[in-house]
Amino acid sequence: MRIPLISALYILIPQGLIIMKYINKIFLFISLFFIAISCGKEEDSPAEKPEGDDSQTQGITLSLSTTGIQGVTIKDMGTDLVQQLQVKCNENQAPDKDVPFTLSAWTEAELDAYNTQKGSEYFLLPANTYSISHSGTIAQGKTASDIAITFKPNELMTLINNGNAGKQYVLPLRLSSNDATVQEIRSEVIFTVSLYIPTVELLQKDYGTAFLEEEDTRTTIGTRLMMGTSTAECNNPFTYELKVAENAAQLVDEYNRTHGTGYELLPETAYTMENGKYNAGDRTSECSITIHKSKTGDGSYLLPFCLGGENGEVALNNPSVSYLATGKHFYSNPIIRYSAPDPSVIRAQDGYFYLYGTEDTYNMPIYQSKDMVNWEYKNTAFTNETRPTWKGNHSLWAPEIRYINGKYVLYYSWAKWGDHWNSEVGVATADNPLGPFIDHGQVIDAQKLNVENSIDQFEFEDGGKKYLFWGSFRGIYVVELTDDGLSVKCNNDGTPVFKQQVAGNAYEGTCIYKRGEWYYLFASIGACCEGANSTYQTVVGRSKSLFGPYVNRSGGKMLNNQHEILISGDGNFVGTGHNSIIQHDDAGQAWMILHGYVKAEADRGRYVMLEQLLWDEEGWPSVKETGVLSAKALAPVIK
Repeated sequence: MRIPLISALYILIPQGLIIMKYINKIFLFISLFFIAISCGKEEDSPAEKPEGDDSQTQGITLSLSTTGIQGVTIKDMGTDLVQQLQVKCNENQAPDKDVPFTLSAWTEAELDAYNTQKGSEYFLLPANTYSISHSGTIAQGKTASDIAITFKPNELMTLINNGNAGKQYVLPLRLSSNDATVQEIRSEVIFTVSLYIPTVELLQKDYGTAFLEEEDTRTTIGTRLMMGTSTAECNNPFTYELKVAENAAQLVDEYNRTHGTGYELLPETAYTMENGKYNAGDRTSECSITIHKSKTGDGSYLLPFCLGGENGEVALNNPSVSYLATGKHFYSNPIIRYSAPDPSVIRAQDGYFYLYGTEDTYNMPIYQSKDMVNWEYKNTAFTNETRPTWKGNHSLWAPEIRYINGKYVLYYSWAKWGDHWNSEVGVATADNPLGPFIDHGQVIDAQKLNVENSIDQFEFEDGGKKYLFWGSFRGIYVVELTDDGLSVKCNNDGTPVFKQQVAGNAYEGTCIYKRGEWYYLFASIGACCEGANSTYQTVVGRSKSLFGPYVNRSGGKMLNNQHEILISGDGNFVGTGHNSIIQHDDAGQAWMILHGYVKAEADRGRYVMLEQLLWDEEGWPSVKETGVLSAKALAPVIK
């Protein structure tokens, strides 16, 4: 059988989008896809032009005023779309009597035959999704008859929601008459209809932290109305729902694994949600989450939430999940509002944290804390009597504390400002983290190892061996230590059994941290000690070997002074760097303790700061999303 030319209506859902109840639904984009390429062109018609000239037909000849592809767009879900069409007489010849005609759609059988021939997979548009109103007659003395084709967006949306997402529907319309000749090449029209349904989406993926300072803490959740990739204006008022994401507990676990956090799922009784509303003319709206302090425990909590429910047939909800963190316990930076630069921290055998700093407090200060937030000054590592004396009157800088073989081992830089070949590393030990520390003298000799400015040491154990990293703007180096950690392991001739450079001359303040298969080298760059003008930053590279090469995201080597910036200054804090060994709380979360200036108090020295270390999906560390220190944040979990 001959396949006639059809008129087609396609409803298309873009790849990756699923409507309402489908997973990953973002917004519904329904379009009536093209069968032909251009309007009114004979070659675009599925039917062939009959042989011979149309003018040979005797009497009245009917045709459609519009043929080929005709696009229409529905953006208002509350209003039917009407497409106007005319049936007209050839050359405006008015008939001397009424001329009946019919405008009809294909049958399922005709569409099946077309699909077989063309290899298409079209579905016939149900009759309840459109209507055709017309006189069915060109009246005597008239040259045309108006037709209204009405598309019903609500019925179209219902069709899609009933398990038909992704199907391509067509509406074939054909003009015929028993009382007149129909010009075949102008007997069919193809409407391509795009049905754009507004989509409500959350403004942020991470809504930060709700600090529970009051009994009820309300967090505003902003939303916007989108039409495709552009913001839209509400035409028909509607309400939308805020809900907890499905599989919330699993999402919290996945979040913790990815970011290195230790959140618990916020208990259902600890919060209430308020839905939102769009009024006519609105482009944005707000809903809210209120957390009840008395209903939470003492931990840190995470609530995965999303938009859900039906908005009638007016708009859709983007189902993407966002997160809100909360907890009773939080802290503010700085955690020590006194100058204690280059901090080093250890959690001792007694369960307390101990912090040691460069001696802005003479003889090297020691602070004690139970929670890494609240610190108490306790003592100094040395006294005037026990203070190191080798190589003269130097300063105690950049301590690094470890627990080795039942002893607290304190590495220190014995430094003299501007005298780089006489700035080196010593070591002392104690039975108690508060001392008294007994000095064991020099570990790193700058001249013997030929490393200028041999300070800022960092001990790291790997594979049963102990290593010492060190260096300050003259390269970062590593040597192997003896088993007791008190000296460099050497050959019989006094040369080290192992020595290697691992980073260039842009760095100081080394810290090595291993996570999974990766070793991370944290370091500091820039000017450390110029008050409000300090340019100190914390940077990082990583390697699958302890000895490198350490690289940035693009593969650039730290040996060539290429890295990722981790922490920079801002309007509150500047000179942020020289972090301690990474500490973990009782939830397994990683914390970085470092120094920096409070910009407004820069003349008072380098205060001690605290920041949680987070991780992205590629395994790179970060602090928040901004790369600056938090003024306030959830506190470490200490049980």
